[in-house]
Amino acid sequence: MSAVLAGILTKALQLFLVLDPIGNTGIIATLIAGFSKERQRVILVRELSIALLILLTVFFVGTYLLAAIGVSQAAITITGGVIFFLFSISLLFPGQTVVSLRNLDEEPLIVPIATPLIVGPSSTATVILFSHEPNMWLPSLVAVVLAWILTAIIVFLGPFLLLKVGKTGMQVAERIVGMICTLIAVKMVLKGLKLFFADLQ
Repeated sequence: MSAVLAGILTKALQLFLVLDPIGNTGIIATLIAGFSKERQRVILVRELSIALLILLTVFFVGTYLLAAIGVSQAAITITGGVIFFLFSISLLFPGQTVVSLRNLDEEPLIVPIATPLIVGPSSTATVILFSHEPNMWLPSLVAVVLAWILTAIIVFLGPFLLLKVGKTGMQVAERIVGMICTLIAVKMVLKGLKLFFADLQ
């Protein structure tokens, strides 16, 4: 039981880091700043719910999709590690945002908050990776939901966190997350290579 719980927490933390609510807090707060507090809460609840629906859809469909195209566990793990590494690099060395901040008077729907801000390519690849692991279906599903809950809490607390620690503090936290993601990415690639060479024997 303890091993299963540890696996759930590890996966939940990994997905939580990829969802990157800390890094997206400032953008999301800016996108909804022109609306009333009550409307902001409605928007966040709606977008977070849509994000959860996307995550669950990817989780349930991803396994069948990969099985249909004949992708091996080693290929999935290595690909996930590469994507994770590229994501961590974007946190360590941020460039321009992929989200336009124009037309802020228009209420966002699905795009850009639910996707690609909350659920992007990296988190999608991670969820597919989770869904494809044998004998870990239910723990992985629990981990996905748990990561979403943690993300939802951070997103809702975003304006408060920005007020308390400021943009500089949030940027420092994002760099720390980037370092952690880099370590996880390397571990995933090494695991994928191990599976690949094991398949050759």
